[in-house]
Amino acid sequence: MKKILILLFGLIVAFLNVGCASIISDSDYPVTFQAQDGQKYTVKSDTGQTMLNGVGTQTITLKAGGNFSCNNYMVDAGCNSLPVNSGIDGWVFGNIIFGGLIGLLIDPATGAACTLPEFAIVPVCAE
Repeated sequence: MKKILILLFGLIVAFLNVGCASIISDSDYPVTFQAQDGQKYTVKSDTGQTMLNGVGTQTITLKAGGNFSCNNYMVDAGCNSLPVNSGIDGWVFGNIIFGGLIGLLIDPATGAACTLPEFAIVPVCAE
């Protein structure tokens, strides 16, 4: 009986130590930057780090979030820039049913609470 209680307790602890979005979603997302052929642009993180120096349409995997904040990016085409903002992953709300309070802490810490768009349009520059 004691072994069964220990096993049951271990399963409960393991179940409560995961967040719903951490189970279902990812924290890294491929984002395709759609640009005209030959259009040059730079993708920078919200900290100013250059993530991509692109020409034309390219796809890069970006981290949606971590450390309890969502990451935002900026596409700069020289003449104009546009934000690529993270959003809240809908699976975070699954913590109400599945992950509990611990899930509400784990999901933001791992970046799984945030999501990025699949596509981003690079601003067109008239030459």
